[in-house]
Amino acid sequence: MTAAGLAARFGFVYDEVEDIRLGVDEICFAALGGRERDGTVEITFRVAPQVIVVEGAGSFSDSGEAPGLNDLSRLVLAAVADEHDVKVASNHVEFRLVKRHSDRAASV
Repeated sequence: MTAAGLAARFGFVYDEVEDIRLGVDEICFAALGGRERDGTVEITFRVAPQVIVVEGAGSFSDSGEAPGLNDLSRLVLAAVADEHDVKVASNHVEFRLVKRHSDRAASV
């Protein structure tokens, strides 16, 4: 919700805001997994008039591996983000999502 709110305030149109919301949700699920994990995740938002960048890193006390990106997640992220990356180790994860403001969307 934070990423979507920031994007809306910086003039991203509705479809772009929804892309960002969906992309952040998908990348966080891939990074954290569908189960509880003890640990800490820090997310940083960088916003400019034409781009929003969401970066995160987490460390976990358990040794279970987060699931990472599955085929569906890759398709979703390819459709909604301009760039994305998830790096998963057994107890550490880093992720990044970039969405650029499209001139096409601004003219619609």
